[in-house]
Amino acid sequence: MIRAQRANVLFRNKFYLGLLTSKTYREEVKAQHVPMITEEQFYRVQAILDGRNPNKVALAKRVHSNPDFPLRRIVRCKECGTGMTGGWSRGRHARYAYYRCGGICKGVAAKADILEGSVVETLKEVTPKKECLDLFIAFLYRTYHTRLARLQKIKSQADQEIATLKALRQTLVEKNLAGVYSDEVFSHN
Repeated sequence: MIRAQRANVLFRNKFYLGLLTSKTYREEVKAQHVPMITEEQFYRVQAILDGRNPNKVALAKRVHSNPDFPLRRIVRCKECGTGMTGGWSRGRHARYAYYRCGGICKGVAAKADILEGSVVETLKEVTPKKECLDLFIAFLYRTYHTRLARLQKIKSQADQEIATLKALRQTLVEKNLAGVYSDEVFSHN
C-alpha cells in the first residue's frame, strides 16, 4: 500500500518524463532512457496535484518580495512572533499601507510608514564597533572563499563529466561511421 505522501513524490518525479534532475547542481538533463509518460501527461498531473484545472492556463506564482512592503516577513508580530505581511486598506479618500499579523492574533496591525520609520531609527542607533566590523568582514571573506572553492570543485567535476560524455559521443560517432551501429539506431533519441 502506497501512502499519499509517497504517491505525491512519485507523481512529481521527472524521471518518468525522461529527465534527470540534480538538487546539488540545480540542473535538468535529458535522460538516456525512454520516457514512460508524455510531457503533456506529466504537466496535467502536476496541475491536478496543485489543485488547478489542467484545462486552464496555470496561475502565476505569488511574488514574496513587494517593493511597497520591504519589511514583509521580516518584522515579527509582538504578540505571537509570526512574520507580518503587508497590504493596502482603502479609506474614504485614499489607500493606506499596513503591516498585519497573519498568525493566530490576526487583529495586530501597524501603519507601514510608522513601522518602517521606527525600524530606520532603531538601525541608526545601532552602530557596530570596529572589532565587530573586522570580525564580520573576516567571516564574510572566509565564507566567500569556502563557497568559491566548493563551486570551483563542482565546476571541475561537471567539466570532467562533460569531457567524458563528449568522448563517449565521439566513440559512438566513430562506431556509427564504421558501421557498428546503423543510422536508425544511432539517431534514436
